[in-house]
Amino acid sequence: MRPSTAVWRRRTSGEVQGVTSAAPEKRVGQLLALLEEMHQLCAELREVIGRKLAAMRRADTEAMAQAAGRERFLTERLEEREGLRKQLMELIGEQFGRDGKASRAMTISELASRVGEPLAVRLTALGGVLRQAMQQTAEANRVAALVGREMLGHFQRIYAVMAAGGREQSGYSRLGGAQSGAGARLFEVTG
Repeated sequence: MRPSTAVWRRRTSGEVQGVTSAAPEKRVGQLLALLEEMHQLCAELREVIGRKLAAMRRADTEAMAQAAGRERFLTERLEEREGLRKQLMELIGEQFGRDGKASRAMTISELASRVGEPLAVRLTALGGVLRQAMQQTAEANRVAALVGREMLGHFQRIYAVMAAGGREQSGYSRLGGAQSGAGARLFEVTG
């Protein structure tokens, strides 16, 4: 049963529904499938963040809202998959004689050192690819958050000027220096 289609719930016996008693190799195979799915979700999330940034550049609020909705969905899926990964790591670790909490914190490299050669190579490679994809996604998300904050600050300043109405406003002289005094209202300037 693929990790993406299984229902994963903790049973009282310590087993996870959807992951039966199996050899470590079978569980590692399930982990590999789960990591591949997480990589695909991460790549799609990075693409959605890129679309959101492009929508911000165009000031396309509808596209921004669509991207934000898809981003929320993908983030929730990634969080679910991370929970499943921790459960699988716990079960795999128990088969290697580690306690549950230590198993959840086990790195891919540690696990690769405990399994046979074909699985170890695949684990290490996929772990590296997933790590890189997550770092790229985090960087894209950081840029999107920065752009969003700057846009919000810009709009707040614009609305503050518009709301000022006939109050004394500051402006710029024809030479570009700041000056204060009664200026024209925004409506008078634009319309």
